[in-house]
Amino acid sequence: MATYSNSEATKTALIMAAGELFVEQGTKAVTTRAIAKKAGENIGSIKYHFGSKDGLLDAVIDYATRHWCSDPLGHYLKDNEHLFRTREGQARLVTGFIDNFLGRAFSKDRPPWCGMLIFQLMQRDIPASKKIFESSVSPVQNAFCSLYARIAGDNDEEMAICWMLTTAAPAHLLSADPQTFKKIHRVNTVPESLLQKVRNMIIKSALVNLGLFRYCECGQRPGGQA
Repeated sequence: MATYSNSEATKTALIMAAGELFVEQGTKAVTTRAIAKKAGENIGSIKYHFGSKDGLLDAVIDYATRHWCSDPLGHYLKDNEHLFRTREGQARLVTGFIDNFLGRAFSKDRPPWCGMLIFQLMQRDIPASKKIFESSVSPVQNAFCSLYARIAGDNDEEMAICWMLTTAAPAHLLSADPQTFKKIHRVNTVPESLLQKVRNMIIKSALVNLGLFRYCECGQRPGGQA
């Protein structure tokens, strides 16, 4: 009887290989044999660790969305409830909220395929997209819209969604389609310097749209602008 490694390294290798191949070829086209070969593991290790290809896909999704599980943005708002009391506090809250969001979207331990796979799966009406929406997309949307409503002082859902879209769209674009950006900018990776500029512009726009830019402390203003 064959024996398979119990190591987390083996499971991680299979998840990483599957994630990359799912993005390149689609979840249906990829075979377990191709995944095992890319991971440098025995094909039987997939059944041993995940039960099936579907089980492996579930594990890949969990890995790709792990930075968003347990509603971290919602918890950030709860932990900083006191900042809602003043306009200066609200400006700090929005800045920290966006930094939290961007830090997760572009975490150094989040491989590029994560954002691309989430985007691809969300375009399809399949169980995987429902899982992603419920575990990650919906909590993020609720946190953004709740923040807008609390500060703007109204319950205009469409305006809240518009604020979320204009604030989060640059990060989603760079995360979901980094290859196009690399061709436009003629680079192999998205440089930290550009991410910092994007961060500054996102925060300034978010603060301006909420009427908070004037309350942002000078030393913390995006780009150091007055």
